[in-house]
Amino acid sequence: MRQIPAAWFVLHLMCALCGAQAAQRELAPPRQSPVRWLRWNRASQDLYAAGRDPSMWWLIVASERYDNGPGENVTAERAKQFSDAFHHPRTYQRVHRADLYSDAGFCAGCDAPYCEHHWTRAPGERASCPHGHQR
Repeated sequence: MRQIPAAWFVLHLMCALCGAQAAQRELAPPRQSPVRWLRWNRASQDLYAAGRDPSMWWLIVASERYDNGPGENVTAERAKQFSDAFHHPRTYQRVHRADLYSDAGFCAGCDAPYCEHHWTRAPGERASCPHGHQR
């Protein structure tokens, strides 16, 4: 069976409740600058240039619980995992299999993503979605 390579993508996951951004992902192929490059200030561009291995994929993550700044190098295999996680239909199981920090805002019980305002955290407890499912 032929292996399908990862795909370049920019993804904005929207909160199932209010429509606000729950998570953002960008996956750029080797030797390509991320789409965000043009919006970055000089310091971010310098961090990116210093850390980029041109032979590897580049991943940028921003969600309610994790942000990797200008991004990080990832292997082709890991890039494929991220790419597969966000194909339609986008589900908790697909995202969870990719071992993403905080599952990109997805709730296992609802099978939907929520923004940081709709994941509630009581002191000493795990986060809960608007329907009471815990993370």
